[in-house]
Amino acid sequence: VRLEPLPEWHAVVHVTFDLLPGDPAPMQIDAEVAWRNDPAEPRVPELPPGVGLRFVASSPEAAARIASLVKASVTGPTLFPN
Repeated sequence: VRLEPLPEWHAVVHVTFDLLPGDPAPMQIDAEVAWRNDPAEPRVPELPPGVGLRFVASSPEAAARIASLVKASVTGPTLFPN
């Protein structure tokens, strides 16, 4: 995630984003900075500046929405349903 300025390691940030295009209810969730790729001292020069976030607090509804998206992206579409 690109954030300016980059938050410090382990900082908790509140993020709002659309889980899917056209999603009627944006996700609002707290996340902890799990890694940083600082342009002044890049850990991985091939990657753009930014941070990796780990969700730390969510409602049961938000967790279910995220789990549903992850499951769909891992399993992919079903071409021949039973």
